Amino acid sequence: MNRAREQGTAPTVPALLVEQLALGVLPPPVARDVSERLTRAGVDVEERLRALRAENDELLRRHPPARARQVIERRLEAARRSRRRRLTWAFAPALAVATAALLWLRVEPDAARGPAVATTTAEPGDASTRRRDALELVAGGAAEDTRIKGMTPRLIVHRKRGDSVERLAEGSVAREGDRVQLSYLAAGRRQGVIVSYDGRGVVTLHYPNVARASAELRAGGAVPLDHSFELDDAPLFERFVFVTLPPSDASGALEVSRVLEAARAVAARAPQARPSPLPLPSGWEQSVFELVKPRR
Repeated sequence: MNRAREQGTAPTVPALLVEQLALGVLPPPVARDVSERLTRAGVDVEERLRALRAENDELLRRHPPARARQVIERRLEAARRSRRRRLTWAFAPALAVATAALLWLRVEPDAARGPAVATTTAEPGDASTRRRDALELVAGGAAEDTRIKGMTPRLIVHRKRGDSVERLAEGSVAREGDRVQLSYLAAGRRQGVIVSYDGRGVVTLHYPNVARASAELRAGGAVPLDHSFELDDAPLFERFVFVTLPPSDASGALEVSRVLEAARAVAARAPQARPSPLPLPSGWEQSVFELVKPRR
C-alpha cells in the first residue's frame, strides 16, 4: 500500500472532493480550496493526486468500461425482474379483478339512434401486456379513494403511451391515437352511467357496455372499466359524463337509454356546445371530465 493511501484523507476534506480533484472535474475556485485544505492538513497534494490517478488507471485496465457496463446492466435487469415478481404478488388480489382484457372501441353509424354509437372489439396484444396494463392501473388507482364518506362520484382518466401510464387532469390535452382508460369512483352510489361525446357529435356509451345492461356500480375505490379505447380524429374535445343516482333517490333504476338520449341532445350542438349538464332530472348527479383536442 502506498504512503499516500496510508496517510488517508484529511479529516476536513471529503474523500469525494479529493477524487474529483484528481479527475480534474472541480471548478477552479473549489479545486484551489481543496488543495489548500489538504496542504494545511500536511498532505503532499501532488503525490496524493498521482497515487489516485495511478489507482484509477489500474481500475480501468482491470475493468474496461464496456465490460463493466454489461455487468451493471445485467444486475439492474435482475433487480427489475425481482421487483416485478414482488409487485405481482403484492397486487395479486387486485389483479384478480382488474385483468379483464382491454378492448378497442370503434365508432359505427347507427341511423336508428342518432349520428353514431360505439361498439367494442377485442384489443390486440398478448396477455402479459394486458396484465401489465391492469397492474399499472390498479397501482395508480389504489390510493385514489381511502375515504368514501363526504366524497362525490367522479371519473379518473389514465392515458397509456408505450409502457407508461399517466393520470390525466381535467382539461388535459389529448390527441388522435391516445389510448385512454376510464375508472369511476362510486362514492357510495349504487347506479351509474358513463357516456361521452366529441367535437363531431359522436356519442359513446362506456358503462354499462350496452344500454340494456345493468347500471349497477361496484364499491371499494377506483374501479377501472373492462375496456380502454383509442381516441379518433374528432376535433376540439372528448367530453365524458358520469351520471349517478344519489343515495337518497328512491325513484328506482337509472335508465341508461334516457342518459343516452340526453347526451345526443347536447352532442347535436357540437362543436358549439360548452360543458353543460345533460337534460336529466334535477336530482340525478353529473360529473364531467373533458379532454381538449388541439386544433390542427
